[in-house]
Amino acid sequence: MRILQISSHYNQGGAARIVAHLHRQWRRRGLAAHVAYGRGKSPQNHGEEGLFCFDKPWEVYGDALFSRLSGYSGLGNKAGTRRLLAYMEELQPDVAHLHAIHGYVLHLPMLLEYLRRRGIRWLWTFHDCYAFTGNCGYFFDCSRWLEGCGSCPDIGRYPASWFFDRSRRLLTQKKALLEDWPGGMIVSPSAWLDGEVGRSFLAGHARHILPNGVDGSIFHPMDKGRAKRHLGLAEGEKWALAIAVGFGDERKGGRLLLEAARALKGRVRLVLIGCPPALAKAWSKEAHILALPPVADPGVLACWYNATDVFVLPSLAENYATVSLEALSCGTPVAMYALGGTPEQLAAAGPGSGLAVEPGSVGALAEAVEALAYGRCAVAEPWELHARMMERHSLEAMAEGYWQAYNRICES
Repeated sequence: MRILQISSHYNQGGAARIVAHLHRQWRRRGLAAHVAYGRGKSPQNHGEEGLFCFDKPWEVYGDALFSRLSGYSGLGNKAGTRRLLAYMEELQPDVAHLHAIHGYVLHLPMLLEYLRRRGIRWLWTFHDCYAFTGNCGYFFDCSRWLEGCGSCPDIGRYPASWFFDRSRRLLTQKKALLEDWPGGMIVSPSAWLDGEVGRSFLAGHARHILPNGVDGSIFHPMDKGRAKRHLGLAEGEKWALAIAVGFGDERKGGRLLLEAARALKGRVRLVLIGCPPALAKAWSKEAHILALPPVADPGVLACWYNATDVFVLPSLAENYATVSLEALSCGTPVAMYALGGTPEQLAAAGPGSGLAVEPGSVGALAEAVEALAYGRCAVAEPWELHARMMERHSLEAMAEGYWQAYNRICES
């Protein structure tokens, strides 16, 4: 079976790390596995076989500008898409596994029409809501996507438009492309997202819930004191950790996290990983915040999870965050807002895995962080948390689930 995964990125960010995990699993099994992605490091810099980057940086920037000026997202990058289709013509995959394919990397109708025309079996993992909304990755409290979109209240959010609201036209186009598309399956990592798909125009497709996996050989408990000393954190202090690709994004809850850190007044200090330089400089002026750039090395990330006492997920919209899975696998409890699919992660990890509080409440988030850091509520033993996570969220379990899904769509 020739498998081609298509993604905006490779091994950069939560969804793209899932792509990398699956690719490595397929390669270990000796399968003809390939990944085509649009943005990030070149295949040579990744040092892995079977990778193809189909975009040039200026094409991505051009598409981003086109989207902002015209209001049409997913319709600007034809040159990169032609390279992708030429690559697929040569590869002739049996299964095309789509992931997050927005992000100015391709012309969506060109890809979907090609897959339909060639009769290629497809599986699409929904890491967000982009496929069934007019334009947005997450709809927050907006329900206009159920009514056909239009009069969008969030055209300034990613993927942003500066002038025009094209959400109704874009949703109509997606319905025409996707509503009656045989030969495939939609996979959602959370029951929450699967339920939202069931409310959308995609409800008639075959659907499956398959939680994301985490590498337990890297993300596992370590000696907390040793990890703190290794990273230069004071052992006598309590530390919380938050990780995001961009805390400048409103969805990531950076403003609420900053307010929660101030409310804690140093009783629990905060480490932020993933800050762009300007934001890191501003936040580092706060007395109780250590702001750091992104960390690519998973071993270093695992050390940070272990060195801190609680992980914080302040997102205002989320599906099934990989970072919280990694934290739990390291035995670190999680404080989060009770929204999207993330509370399902605490349910899967069992008692003592963390607290989910009222969305948007700074006070509730700060109280949850402090309670978990100081053991004022039930907190499971690290290796117990790790064992529970590996029962359902191991890479092997995730890969086996996808392998069965591939076979189902090929045999149907």
